[in-house]
Amino acid sequence: MIAVVLLVWGIIGYKIISAMNPNVPKIQEQEFSVNFNPKTTIELDTFSVQTVKRDPFLGTLQSNKNRTKKGNAKPDFKWPIITYQGVVEDKNSNSGQIFIVSVNGKQSLLKRGKSFSDVFIVKGNKKELIVRYKGKLKTISLKK
Repeated sequence: MIAVVLLVWGIIGYKIISAMNPNVPKIQEQEFSVNFNPKTTIELDTFSVQTVKRDPFLGTLQSNKNRTKKGNAKPDFKWPIITYQGVVEDKNSNSGQIFIVSVNGKQSLLKRGKSFSDVFIVKGNKKELIVRYKGKLKTISLKK
């Protein structure tokens, strides 16, 4: 009986030791010389623009009389993003009001008659502010 127990434990021990130290075959490394030379092909897409003399939907000829040119087109005027955030004033001093103004996300403290990013403070009170930008006036209400 002792012989059978020793044989079983011997087989179990052998399996554990052989699983922990497996015989791994050596892998031979192969050297590859890869030269990548992409071909640069440039294909030019050529086309020409021609005037269309016939309406593709109605089939009628277009006349040059219908075309008008705007010679004095004014460029679009865009106001910067201006927000009026409040006013600071000292009741004991006569230095005047200081307005908190944000122009395109940049905040500044300005007095009446001063400018920031081409935005000129004309006048203001606790509720609204009048500004001038490139010769045009705009009233901005207090942001709450």
